[in-house]
Amino acid sequence: MFGTKTESESKSTLSRKLALLAAFLVWSAGIAFVGSGNGDWFKTEMFGEKEVVDSGSKFYPMSRFIISLAGGDLPHYLLLELSIKSSNIEMNEALHEADPLIQNTLMKMFSQKEFDELRQANHVEALQNEAMVKIVKVLTEHEFPADIEEVLFTRMVVQ
Repeated sequence: MFGTKTESESKSTLSRKLALLAAFLVWSAGIAFVGSGNGDWFKTEMFGEKEVVDSGSKFYPMSRFIISLAGGDLPHYLLLELSIKSSNIEMNEALHEADPLIQNTLMKMFSQKEFDELRQANHVEALQNEAMVKIVKVLTEHEFPADIEEVLFTRMVVQ
């Protein structure tokens, strides 16, 4: 009879479909494994891909500190949080080790400023540049790497 399949032909077709489905699932799982980063060893060994080193700039947050300020009859304070931008990967360790030197340098710098001077918002960029010069100087004097691109005040509260 035309159009009717025997029982063995139906089983054979079903077997082929299941085999194709299994192959597709294995292939998809392999692609997901390699693409997720878990298969980095596989990509390197099989396809010769090399690890890419990110040479871009990084931001290194420094410890926050509070400095007392001169000016007026009442005591005034400056709360300062900052980050240092650098593309040198050695800066993370150097900044961690030099943190007390950096804080001392900035404390000296800001303790010479008047309260009214720091309250003016238009001086932030000049203060950041001055801080960068002083930080680079103290790092160089103590033989730390000093590859600093920028000093960013991430929080500055004058009270």
